[in-house]
Amino acid sequence: MKKKLKVENTIQIHASASKVWDALVNPEKTKVYMFGCETVSDWKVGSPLLWRGNHEGKEMVFVKGIILEIQPGQL
Repeated sequence: MKKKLKVENTIQIHASASKVWDALVNPEKTKVYMFGCETVSDWKVGSPLLWRGNHEGKEMVFVKGIILEIQPGQL
């Protein structure tokens, strides 16, 4: 039987919530800190969240997840 993986993390960042939120959901900004990967999602509960990028000229999805909970600008 497969075990489901759930990752949770909490950190403190000295910036406004709107700036942090933008850094997490804005594909142009995620490319800067995630090895060229962009986030792809409609940002709704139950929707997929993909981290997509290129490797050796081939577009790939490096991380797949499901949005379990979301509060735009906060969580």
